[in-house]
Amino acid sequence: MKVLFWGADEHCGTTCNMSAIASYAALANHTRSFLMQHKAIKNDLDLLFQPITKQNTLRDISAYYVLEGMDYLIYQERANRLNWESLRECLYSAVDGQIFYLPAGARQKPGLYPGKTGEVQKKVIRKMEELADVVFVDLGHNMDAFSRELLYEADVVVVNFPQDAGALNQFFECQPKFGGQIFYLWGNYDENQVYNIDNLIRIYRLQTDKILTISRNPAFEHACHMGRIEQYLKRNLNGKKSIRSSCFVEELRRAVTQILEVGHGSI
Repeated sequence: MKVLFWGADEHCGTTCNMSAIASYAALANHTRSFLMQHKAIKNDLDLLFQPITKQNTLRDISAYYVLEGMDYLIYQERANRLNWESLRECLYSAVDGQIFYLPAGARQKPGLYPGKTGEVQKKVIRKMEELADVVFVDLGHNMDAFSRELLYEADVVVVNFPQDAGALNQFFECQPKFGGQIFYLWGNYDENQVYNIDNLIRIYRLQTDKILTISRNPAFEHACHMGRIEQYLKRNLNGKKSIRSSCFVEELRRAVTQILEVGHGSI
């Protein structure tokens, strides 16, 4: 099962939204997931799952001494050595070993491996579909040929929005073609803004069961910044929660339930 997260704007919190939903699915549903990004962006997956105290050291070592993540797999592909062993060497585990994610690597040097990124990513996704319950892919705001192909083939597409008139109007005036089931997700959602759910349904004629929200939560935002998504969710799933955290966790539960039910029946 492939679930693609795509942002209607560059600043939708797509990576954080995807990581939170995948982590909740792992903790509450014991779903085994693989997470990947199409391109290196600001909120890389390892920055969300690795505590900030380790990040600088890991990044310095990676930058100077080793190829990691997709960079390494592209290198292996060029040498005809892309297999499960090379893939396993690149994966990081999180959330009690229920999530495996691929660090982005540099991947901003197309001269080093022209034309190879999409080809290798397709092979990696196919392999992980055999091994994981769900493959989550963060496409960011990209709409290149590779992204369009994946969006058309997806089991589920989660379109991420800001509560911003410009991005909303642009998307719904010329909505791209998506395959599979589509959900519309508002992260960092604020009920008090003009573009709240009631108004979105009225203006854009959206179906209620296609709308997902993750409410504004400063504690979760801080956890993302500190590389502690896993710790934050464990604490709020198993312990006493504030009203804000209870609402946040309930929204994650609803999002996970709807995505898994329509995309893969019962997991």
